[in-house]
Amino acid sequence: MVAPFNRLNVDICCLGNHEVDKGMKRAKELIDKTNCPWIISNLLEKSDGRPIASLEPYHILENQGFKIGFCGFADAAWTD
Repeated sequence: MVAPFNRLNVDICCLGNHEVDKGMKRAKELIDKTNCPWIISNLLEKSDGRPIASLEPYHILENQGFKIGFCGFADAAWTD
């Protein structure tokens, strides 16, 4: 599914619960093959306080001279 996803030219993605259906390791392997940045703002590693899977907490895109900031939040229910 990575090749079709990359052809969509997605600008940015937020990690969701279904990306981790096969485990965080597999999710990271697939994320690393995509051609867009992935973010998650509120799921943090206990060891260093950074977002899980080495994702970024936010991303800024520039479009037609405007800077647009994105942050992504996971619902606490899917961390249980």
